[in-house]
Amino acid sequence: TTFSTAIGFTGLELETIVEKMTNTPRTLLRRKKIKLENGEKANLTIFDPAAVWQVEKASIKSLSFNSPFLGKTLKGKILATINKGKTQRFE
Repeated sequence: TTFSTAIGFTGLELETIVEKMTNTPRTLLRRKKIKLENGEKANLTIFDPAAVWQVEKASIKSLSFNSPFLGKTLKGKILATINKGKTQRFE
């Protein structure tokens, strides 16, 4: 829901949202920036900024199920993540 609400309610450009959700936290935590390089493993998030979806309890991956967005339709959806070589797809 964070990605979707950022797309739908902040008025920021997609590139700015991605920057703020990826590199900005690393900078604040004084962690080095990640670079994609040939032959190196990458942790990636695959998303569709135009996808429309409805927030349902089953779609929440958090341990907490309370969300002000339950039953709401949002734009922008995470489709899959690749982390440490494991792919997780989201319906």
